[in-house]
Amino acid sequence: MKKILAIGIIMVGFCCMMACSTKDEIVMAEVTTLRLLPDEDVVFGEAGGILDIQVETNGKNWNVEVSQDWVKIESSAQSFRLIAEENTGTEAMPQAVVTVVASSGDDTDEVSFTVSQEGSAPAVMTIEPEVESLRILYNGIDADFYISSNKVWKAESDQTWCVVTKKDEHTLVISAEENKTFEAMPPATVTITAGVAPNAVTKKIDVTQEGRPEVIASDLSAGGTSNCYVVSKAGTYMFNACVKGNNATTPGITPTTLAPVSAELLWQDYYSDGTGIANDISYKNGYIYFTTGETFHPGNAVIAAKDANGEILWSWHIWCVADLQAHPYNSYETGTEAFQVLDRNLGAISNEVGSDYALGFYYQWGRKDPFPAAAGNGDGNSRKDGDLAFGCSGPDDYTQPGYTAYTYDSVGTIINSAENMKWSFEIGGKQIEDAVRNPMQFYYQVSYTLTDWLETPDDNLWGNPYANGKIYVFDTYKTTEISTGKGVKTIYDPCPVGYKVAPGNYWSEAAVVYQKAFQSPLMTPNASYYGYVYTAADGAKDWYPLAGRRQNISISPGKLYGVSTTGFMWGSSPAADPAEAADSKKHQATAISVSQTSWNPASAVARSNGMPVRCIRE
Repeated sequence: MKKILAIGIIMVGFCCMMACSTKDEIVMAEVTTLRLLPDEDVVFGEAGGILDIQVETNGKNWNVEVSQDWVKIESSAQSFRLIAEENTGTEAMPQAVVTVVASSGDDTDEVSFTVSQEGSAPAVMTIEPEVESLRILYNGIDADFYISSNKVWKAESDQTWCVVTKKDEHTLVISAEENKTFEAMPPATVTITAGVAPNAVTKKIDVTQEGRPEVIASDLSAGGTSNCYVVSKAGTYMFNACVKGNNATTPGITPTTLAPVSAELLWQDYYSDGTGIANDISYKNGYIYFTTGETFHPGNAVIAAKDANGEILWSWHIWCVADLQAHPYNSYETGTEAFQVLDRNLGAISNEVGSDYALGFYYQWGRKDPFPAAAGNGDGNSRKDGDLAFGCSGPDDYTQPGYTAYTYDSVGTIINSAENMKWSFEIGGKQIEDAVRNPMQFYYQVSYTLTDWLETPDDNLWGNPYANGKIYVFDTYKTTEISTGKGVKTIYDPCPVGYKVAPGNYWSEAAVVYQKAFQSPLMTPNASYYGYVYTAADGAKDWYPLAGRRQNISISPGKLYGVSTTGFMWGSSPAADPAEAADSKKHQATAISVSQTSWNPASAVARSNGMPVRCIRE
């Protein structure tokens, strides 16, 4: 109450001074502070003793009082001494309270602590359960012990991972968090002491915590490495975490070996049965381990490898989908097979016509990490256009058709906006290393002419698939000099093992040119479900949704645009020969551009846009 009253007096004085004069200097009173060293309760043994207490205060005056006369006090300028004579009785002395008050005028600060002294009776202590050792499993524990003693007791641990807490007069809690490594924690000793030396009684508990159990895991990277691994059934999995992507040396790109020390989930789809797509994530001997739930769920996750400083070294997309297939696409002109194409967009968990889960993820050109899909189909749906909210890529088991989609974080909390997770947006002009270290950061264009997210465009990031001479020179409705090169897969390619980003001539090869593509009987528009159906050479019906894009402009970076009204799909090719292209073209790449009424298989699009990817077999 004194402090509150003092504040009121100061404010009244301040108002009076302001009313009387604007020339006088205003001096605000300093709040009195007080600290004692040591700052804990004191226990003397039966023999008594002396303890000096340092007083740190900005107050002009301080004084000390004690509630029991068996405690003697001697004060000096900046300290006081506690003196306890020998206690010849068997019982403890009455507990004393020492109160120190510092003051400056009416402003005060006060600190109190207790002082106890043991009697001559021998210290007695019992602990229940009475154990000499405690073995903790890797997933951690809070173990309670009941302590009874005629003396004041305390507990200490010699290892930081083993935490001891005196919950109350009779309860000791020994706790350990989950051990996420495969190695056992260093052995710890908990020492419980009742009374004061030399007449104290001490008991010790040896505490150990085992590492994560060795698991039998399926090696996703046994048949080749990539930035995306497909999981088709429930189980425990591992993959090589020392290799970047497919580890291929390609034009302009020479991979180096990774040396991580830990692994961490960045984000995932989460189900209301309590499981995520990737659980129990750990790192050991060059491999990242994770397990799905006991029940297989379709969905997606991204896991990162980190160095000793907690910095991201690389990250991988886990794509859980049970029915993924590839279908042959023939050349429209020759009738021979041109490509084997996956039956859905990268990250989609459905290939059904009109499905909300068929939209797939968005990628900035040349980057390996996905940005989440729109929440679903539908003209004018507020969950998509202009919305920063990320929809989930997989359905929740306990919802009905037509539900509102959400994305969940690693502990099951519903996420409604980019700011609530680790997603962020920043202006471009970056290096490829920035994108690797920040897989959840979307880079928007620097200006309307510098539209790449990179500071200097790099045509090699997704394989630079052009052969001799020019690639594409665009007019409004036509394309000239189309390359037939399919390119190579690079360490930045986002597709799973055995697949790569489709080259720029993907649809031009399958449907020749714009007019033929739109009029082709192989491509059927489906306005009711916002997309197109393509009939593959084996008769399969592949769905191409109008998934829109994530915008690359500063006023709406990463926001969804055109879902259900427009569709885009990256090709791995640059938009033009860099030796001859205008500066603006150097920041563009090839893409399919589709609307509800038109189809252009070879557009030029700014590389900082986020757009879907369709993978073809290598």
